[in-house]
Amino acid sequence: MSFLESTCHITKIKEVEMFIISTDYLIENIIKFNFSQIYKVIINSYAYYEEIQMRKKKGFRTVYQIEKESELYHMQKNLQQNFLAKVPLPTCVKGFCKETSYCDFLKEHRNQNNYMRIDIQNFFDSITEEQIRENLKDLVKTQEAITIITKLCTYEGFLPQGAVTSPMLSNIIFRRIDQRILKYCQKFDVIYTRYADDLLFSSNKIDFKKNKWFSKKVKYILRENGFKSNEAKKHIEEGKICLGGFVIENEISLSRNKLRNLNKITHYFKDKTKMDRYVVDKALIHESCLPGIAKLTIQDSRGKARIFHSIAELINYLCGYRAFLIEIIQANENPHTLKMKNLQNKIKQIEKIVYQFEIVYKQENKGEIN
Repeated sequence: MSFLESTCHITKIKEVEMFIISTDYLIENIIKFNFSQIYKVIINSYAYYEEIQMRKKKGFRTVYQIEKESELYHMQKNLQQNFLAKVPLPTCVKGFCKETSYCDFLKEHRNQNNYMRIDIQNFFDSITEEQIRENLKDLVKTQEAITIITKLCTYEGFLPQGAVTSPMLSNIIFRRIDQRILKYCQKFDVIYTRYADDLLFSSNKIDFKKNKWFSKKVKYILRENGFKSNEAKKHIEEGKICLGGFVIENEISLSRNKLRNLNKITHYFKDKTKMDRYVVDKALIHESCLPGIAKLTIQDSRGKARIFHSIAELINYLCGYRAFLIEIIQANENPHTLKMKNLQNKIKQIEKIVYQFEIVYKQENKGEIN
C-alpha cells in the first residue's frame, strides 16, 4: 500500500441501540474477561495509567496513557466496540462517531450570517463517576454492571482523557444536554453541532453579539449539568468563522495560515523552469531538502516553527494535508467553484511530490524513509 492509499478511507456502519440486561451478559458478551480478572483490574486500575503532560497553546494538559497490551486496555476496547459504539446519539454530535468528521461538524453551518463557538472547560475532567452512573441507568439494567463499567472507565473519580472509552462515554453523558440544547436552538432557528468540547451555533436571524441571552441560556444548561464554558475561548463572528484551520462561510475552505504553509512546501519542490504547469524538481527529492524546508518558516498550530526531522515526517505531513483537502471538497455541495478547484490542484501537487519520494524509496529499497 502506498502512502497516499492509506490516508483517506470512510466506512459506514449502522448503529443499533442495545441494553445490558444483566451482569453476566456484560461480563460474557461485552467485556469478555472473567469476573476475577475484572475485579483484579478494578482494584489495581490506578497502576495501569501513565500521566503525560502535553503542551497546548497556553500551558499543558494531562493525558492518561494505558499500555495497549494491558488487560485494562483490552477490557475498555471491548466495552467500546461491543457496547458504547452502539449507543445512538443526537444528530448534532459529530465527534467520536463513526461516519462523522470535523467537516461534518462544520458543514451544516454554511450560508449563515452569525456564528458562535463555545468551548467547555476541562471537558473530560468535569465528568464524574456519579454522572456516568446516572446516565448509564437507561442502558444498563443492574447496579452491579453499572459499577463495573464505571470503575473500568474512570481514574480517581473522573473520566480520564486518553482512555479508549472516554470519548464515546463523554458523548453518552452529554446526550441529554445535547437534546436540551437542540430543543432550545430549534425555537430560534439556530443550527447547533458539537465536536467533543466544541459547541458551534449559527443563525441567519440571531446576532449572538447583540442577543447575549442566547449564550447565557446555553451556559446555564451546561452549568446545571456540571459543565462550565471557557469564556477565553468563546468565539463570535459575523459572515464567516475560522475553526481548527477551516473557514466556514458559503462553503468550507482552508484557512489562510494552513494554505500558506502548504503553498510554501509545494512551491519549494516546484521545478521553477516550468512556468505553465506544476512539475516536481527531482533534484530536491532527497533528505538534503530538509534544511531548505526548515528555512520556509512553516508554522504549527501554536504558531511555532515546524521542523521536519525526517522525510517520513514530511510525507506524513503532506498526506495529512491531502486528507484534509479531500474532506473539505467532499463536505461542499459544489466541487466546481474556484476555491474547490484550487484545492483540487493542491491535492495533485501533493500527490506528485509524494509520488517522487515513493520512487526514490523503492529504488533505494529501504525498509523505511529516513
